[in-house]
Amino acid sequence: MRVRLVVVFSLFAVLLGSHAQASHVRARVGIVPDGFEVKAVPDAAAAARYVRSYVETLGLKGLRIRRVAGTGERFYVYVAEESTGRGAFTLEITPQGRLSLRGFPSMEPEMMWNQKYGHRARRDLATIRERLTPGQALARAAKAIPASAGLRIGSQEHYYGYLLVFLLDRQGRWVGEAAVNTVSGRVVWARFGGGPPSVFPPSADPGSGE
Repeated sequence: MRVRLVVVFSLFAVLLGSHAQASHVRARVGIVPDGFEVKAVPDAAAAARYVRSYVETLGLKGLRIRRVAGTGERFYVYVAEESTGRGAFTLEITPQGRLSLRGFPSMEPEMMWNQKYGHRARRDLATIRERLTPGQALARAAKAIPASAGLRIGSQEHYYGYLLVFLLDRQGRWVGEAAVNTVSGRVVWARFGGGPPSVFPPSADPGSGE
């Protein structure tokens, strides 16, 4: 009887572990799961629908599209949590439907720094220890960008593990971004190539003062 109980408990533990692992893998955005239909994405509205379908296929709940930025060559879809309002992740999509984690300003913020939805996502969010508050991270971003760049700080998105800061030019146009790791304090920033992107909906443009 004792051996039988041990076997049953072991099987239960394996099943529980498998479920936890599956949930963890589903949270790693940027992969293309089985059953997801890759198709052309002609405009910003189609990009938003495409990401909603993708999120549904991954099994993630409670997310919404905050904005879609288009450069002509690709779309960037910014996804946020409905309940907290906190940034979740940003996906990059080509007009042909190729989908990946955003590679700007580097792959690190989305893939390595994002502790809930990235490739190093944690099962227990209580173990995230963000050393910097959003205000402190913002100050680091401002200090890291040289005055000669002619940029000023716009609005921000607080993700799990980093702060994304929108950068504006002297005319108030959204022309770049900076990311600050709220655990290590590292800052990466860059301008967009090809000028300011178009934003859908227009009210979600960081340069509009949102």
